[in-house]
Amino acid sequence: MATSGRRPYLWIFLAAALASFLAGFTVGWLSKPLKDTATSADSHQNLRWKLISEMKADNIKSFLRSFTKLPHLAGTEQNLLLAKKIQNQWKKSGLDSAELVHYDVLLSYPNETNASYISIFNTSYTEPPPVGYENVKNIVPPYNAFSPAGVPEGELIYVNYARTEDFFKLEREMNINCTGKIVIARYGRIFRGNKVKNAMLAGAKGIILYSDPADYSAPGVEPYPKGWNLPGTVAQRGNVLNLDGAGDPLTPGYPAKEYTFRLDVEDGVGIPQIPVHPIGYNDAEIFLRYLGGIASPDESWKGGLNVPGKSNSLSIESQIEDQIPLEIISVDGKAGDAPKSISQVVQNFRNFICRAHNVLADPLETIAWKKAARHNAPCEVRMHVYNINKITRIYNVIGTIRGSVEPDRYVILGGHRDSWVFGGIDPTSGAATLQEVAQSFGKLLRSGWRPRRTIIFASWDAEEFGLLGSTEWAEENVKTLQERSVAYINSDSSIEGNYTLRVDCTPLLHQLVYKLTKEISSPDDGFESKSLYESWLAKDPSSESKTLPRINKLGSGSDFEAYFQRLGIASGRVRYTKNRKTDTYSSYPIYHTIYETFELVEKFYDPTFKKQLAVAQLRGALVYELADAKIIPFNIQDYAKTLENYARSIYNSSRKHEQACRGHGVSFESLFSAVKNFSEAASDFHRRLSQVDLNNPMVVRIMNDQLMFLERAFIDPLGLPGRPFYRHIIFAPSSRNKYAGESFPGIFDAMFDIENKADPHSAWKEVKKHISIAAFTIQAAAGTLKEFL
Repeated sequence: MATSGRRPYLWIFLAAALASFLAGFTVGWLSKPLKDTATSADSHQNLRWKLISEMKADNIKSFLRSFTKLPHLAGTEQNLLLAKKIQNQWKKSGLDSAELVHYDVLLSYPNETNASYISIFNTSYTEPPPVGYENVKNIVPPYNAFSPAGVPEGELIYVNYARTEDFFKLEREMNINCTGKIVIARYGRIFRGNKVKNAMLAGAKGIILYSDPADYSAPGVEPYPKGWNLPGTVAQRGNVLNLDGAGDPLTPGYPAKEYTFRLDVEDGVGIPQIPVHPIGYNDAEIFLRYLGGIASPDESWKGGLNVPGKSNSLSIESQIEDQIPLEIISVDGKAGDAPKSISQVVQNFRNFICRAHNVLADPLETIAWKKAARHNAPCEVRMHVYNINKITRIYNVIGTIRGSVEPDRYVILGGHRDSWVFGGIDPTSGAATLQEVAQSFGKLLRSGWRPRRTIIFASWDAEEFGLLGSTEWAEENVKTLQERSVAYINSDSSIEGNYTLRVDCTPLLHQLVYKLTKEISSPDDGFESKSLYESWLAKDPSSESKTLPRINKLGSGSDFEAYFQRLGIASGRVRYTKNRKTDTYSSYPIYHTIYETFELVEKFYDPTFKKQLAVAQLRGALVYELADAKIIPFNIQDYAKTLENYARSIYNSSRKHEQACRGHGVSFESLFSAVKNFSEAASDFHRRLSQVDLNNPMVVRIMNDQLMFLERAFIDPLGLPGRPFYRHIIFAPSSRNKYAGESFPGIFDAMFDIENKADPHSAWKEVKKHISIAAFTIQAAAGTLKEFL
C-alpha cells in the first residue's frame, strides 16, 4: 500500500521534469542564431531581381489569348474548365499544392426563354458579336444581375447619375417627385448598386441604366472595332447588389457550404426590390430625345447625346406633334409640314423606329401612346425584366508555396477569373499576370529557393456577382486568416488605361511600393531609361507632396474587400490607368461589354504587353518582399502621417457647421490627441525596430507580430452603422459610392447632410459618438506598438 501511495508523486515528478526539459529546449531552439533557409541578406535582392527577370511580356500575352477565347461567366461549365486549367498549370509550375474549393452561392442570370427589354419600343436584346467571335456560343446578353423580375409601367424621369445629390436636386430644388415613376440614369461616377438603392429610396418603381458617350467615349476616338470607344449598340453588364461586404446574399457572414443555413431568397441581403435593366446609348437617345418637362438644372446633367436638356417625363401630345415629325422629316431627308393627326404621328414614329433599329416587324407597344393621345398626359414606358436567381456552385483555385521559417504566416496574391463575357481587360488581364507571377515563383522554387513565409495564390470565382468567391473563402478561413495573414495583394485588371501606374493601398505599404517601383523599368514612351517610379511621379504626383507619386485609398469593388475592410489584413492593388486629369470618361469605355476581347488589349491598350509586365513585376515583387524579408516591410510612420492628414481633413469638413458644433458640444480634441499619441508610438517603435537583433528569432517574431497585427487594431467588431461587415474605422467604401474609399467613415457619414436632419440633436450626438470611437480605436492601436512588459 505504501508503494502504491508514492506512485502519484512519482508521476508528478516525471511530468514536471519533462515539462521543464521541453520548455528549456523550446527557449534554446528559438534563441539560437537562425540559419535563414529562405535567403540571406546578401542574396535577397538578387533573388528578387531574378524573380522579376523571369517574367516575360510574351507569356502574359499568351495567357491572355488563351483565357479569353471563350466566355467564362461564373457558375458556367466554361469557367470551371478554366479553373481546372489554371489548377493544372500551377501544379506544373511547381507550387506545393493547387486545389479547387467550392461554394454554393446565389447567382442571377437572364431568362433564356423570355428576354428582358424596355418598351415603348423593344430595346436591343443582343449585341453584334466582334469579328472572329461570330460562332461563339453562351454569350450572356446585357443584364443587371440580381434585378428582380417585373413589368413595371410608369412615367420616365431622367435622374443624371442617380447619385444622392442628384435626387436631392430633383426633390429639393426642382420639386420633382420620383415616387411611382421609372427613372433612367447614366452609368458612371458611382457604383451601379448605389444608383439602384438611391432610386429605391426615392420611391421609383424601376430604373434603366445606360452608358452615355460623355462618360464612355474619349474625344477623337472611333467606336470599336476601329477604335476603343463604346458603340451605341452595346450595354454594360453588372450586378446591382448592395451587400456592404456580406458575401453570398443567403449566407451573410458565413461560408456558403452544403451544411450552411440559408435565408429565403426574398430575405437575401442587398437584393434590390425594383427591376433594373441596362440599354445602349442608341436606345437611350430615343427615350431621352422626347423627354418633356423643365430644363436640366445645369451643364453637369447634360450628357453626350443629341437630346434636349430635360429632366422629367416623356412627351405629351403637343410635344409629340412638335418634335417627332420633325425628326422623321430629318431622317427621311425631306422638307414639308408636320403631320396633323396623332395617328399619323404615331405611325411615322413607328416607321422611324423600325428603320433606326433595322427591323421589319413593328416593335412598338401602343399603350403609352394611346394614353397620351386620349388624356394629354405624360407618356409611359414599360420595363420587361425576367431574370432568374438560383443557387449555383462556384470554384476558387487555391495554390500554395509553404514557407520555410514561418509557414504559419501567409502572404496572399489573389484575383478573379470570372467575367461577363470574354473579359479581355476585366479580369483576364489580371488573371494572366497572376499566372505569370505564379509561374515565375515556381521557377524560383525549383532552383532551390523557398520563401520565409507561406505564399497563397488564389483564382477567385464570382467576383462579378458581388465578390462572392473571395468573401466565402475568407469567411470559411476567418479564424486562421485573422491570426496568420501578413498581407493581401489584389490581382484584378492589370490595365484599364495606358497612361501611368495607379496604386491603392494601406499606408503600411507606401514605402515598399516606392522602393520597388524604383527598381522596375518604366514601360512608358519617353521614359525608356527611367524607372517605373520616375514615370509614375512625373505623370501623377501626390496632391500633398509633389516629391512623391499619388497613392489612393482603398475603397471596394474588388476582392481585397473582405481581407481589408472586414478582417484588417494589410492590402493593396496596382494597375495601369488613364490620365485622371484629362481623361474624363469613366473607367474604360468598353467596360463589361461583349467587345472586351484580347484584340482590344493587343490593338489599343498594350500592344507590347510591357505595361502589364510592369504590373506583374510589381505585384510579384510585393509578394516576394512581404513573404521573404526577415522584418515585414511595413512603415507605421506613414500610417501616422496619414492619420494626421485625415483628422485634419474631417475637422475642416466640420467647420462649415462651426456654430452647430459649438452648440452641441462637438469637439475633435480627443481625436487629435489620439493621433498624436499614435505618432509618438510609431516613432518609438521604429526606433526600437532599427536596433533589433536580427539573429534573435524570438525578438524578430515579436516585432513582426506587432507589424502584422497593426492593421487589425483598427477593426471594430461591431462594424459601421448599418454596415456590420465594414469594420475598419479608418477606411471604408463610401456609403454613397462603393468604389470610392472614405476616411473616418463613421464620422463622415454621421455629418453627411446633417443640416437637413429632422432631429439635429440626435444627429450631432451620433457625430460625437463616432469621434469617440475613432479616438479610442487609434489610442488602442498605439498601445499595440508599445514594448512588451
